[in-house]
Amino acid sequence: MGTFVVSFIGVSTVSSAMSSPLLRGRLSPVARRRAFVLAFFGVIVCAVAAFGVGTIPDLVREGADFVRRLKSDNIWVVVLEKVRQDGGGGGGGGPFKTPPPTPPFFF
Repeated sequence: MGTFVVSFIGVSTVSSAMSSPLLRGRLSPVARRRAFVLAFFGVIVCAVAAFGVGTIPDLVREGADFVRRLKSDNIWVVVLEKVRQDGGGGGGGGPFKTPPPTPPFFF
């Protein structure tokens, strides 16, 4: 499903860019299409890399903290705290708690 969506967006974007006057006189149509496809893939690669740069350090830091706590504390205490923190301990918190009320909208 995701491949279809990315391919549809890519074909639409490249087709739209081909009809624009950008690089029209400088490159042949085949070279111009290749340049636009290369730019589109470059944007996708940069987006994935930016997502990785934003999330991987947090994952590594949290994993290192978890290993450090496992070595220093009782393993069952650590597991119980993680379960309670993630919403499974009945002590509040986690994704299943009631959301705060939203303010009224005035039109």
